[in-house]
Amino acid sequence: VPMPGSKFRWPAVDFTTEVGSVYGGIYMSWLDEGQTIPASSGTFAAIDLNAHRLGGYASIPNGIIRHAPALKTWVSTAMPGAVGHFEDLAFMSGDGVKKPLGGLHADNPALVTVSAESGQPVDTITWTNVLAMFARLLPESYATAEWDITPDALPEIFTMALPVGTGGSAVMVGDGSGPQKLPMTMLGLPIRWTRKTPGVLGDLGDISLVDWTKYIIGDTMQMSLDTSEHAEFSTDKTAFRIIEEVDGQPGLLSALTPQNGGPTLSAFVQLAAR
Repeated sequence: VPMPGSKFRWPAVDFTTEVGSVYGGIYMSWLDEGQTIPASSGTFAAIDLNAHRLGGYASIPNGIIRHAPALKTWVSTAMPGAVGHFEDLAFMSGDGVKKPLGGLHADNPALVTVSAESGQPVDTITWTNVLAMFARLLPESYATAEWDITPDALPEIFTMALPVGTGGSAVMVGDGSGPQKLPMTMLGLPIRWTRKTPGVLGDLGDISLVDWTKYIIGDTMQMSLDTSEHAEFSTDKTAFRIIEEVDGQPGLLSALTPQNGGPTLSAFVQLAAR
């Protein structure tokens, strides 16, 4: 969302349940001929986006720049890359204090945490865990959600098995004979192996199922990258400064209770610690 200023309100529907109504209060009635239609209306809210300043500063001795002129170009490329890295961390797990509220932070009111199996060994991910997480995903997110998984969980994902009586059968199979592409989908949804997950294997957040289209990012579109040879003139250094103003908030105000009264559903689902 392009932000015209440092503050912006993004409209949202206060939609916590569809038992008896949808969109926070709209319900339909089956009518007799000439019967008056009962009035109803949705409950609307707003997501407040407040631009937070993300900044970086680096000073490099001019002697190094003179001997490696490409370094100046590298820094001008690397610093925007660093902005993207720290934005991703905030969008995933930021606490909302002077920074975005991450979709996988405990303060996200729409976050659903799926319990581990009873007696499940520590630092494991089972096929039952995966199915339980998928069962809590909003069906309308089936086409746009992804698995965000820490790389150290790769052995668990590759060795998962579907329990069949006292035996089982492998879910993901690789012949191990040579280089091959990693399986990049699970239950038809893409896997994103990322070092930016909130937890390592066994911790809360090591594997999450998220529809990031339901996360709202407000961007002032005014990133500035400035260079000065005067700020540290006495030490013969060139200073690089970058500033970005951005915010991010979950686009759902809560998990949704479905019409049938079943377990809540969300676009943000994670597995509890094991």
